[in-house]
Amino acid sequence: MSIQHIQHYYTEIDQLRRFSGSRNENVLRPAFEQLLRAYCADKPIKLVNEVMLKTPRGNTIRLDGTLKDSLRQDWGYWESKDEHD
Repeated sequence: MSIQHIQHYYTEIDQLRRFSGSRNENVLRPAFEQLLRAYCADKPIKLVNEVMLKTPRGNTIRLDGTLKDSLRQDWGYWESKDEHD
């Protein structure tokens, strides 16, 4: 991942906040998704949105994204939160 990707992310966040007047996770989520996709671009992993996961307690949760390889192994999880969560 390059510094340009990160700088673009911060620029995009600033614009989304200014244009929307909101810091809500749903407003800012696309910018972070774009950053994660840029991270995955030169790696053998992909960002898969809205993956269901069973917790050790048996609850089912829907993650915003999961980084997976071609064997469907999980390499990382993404769950958006805003200031109110």
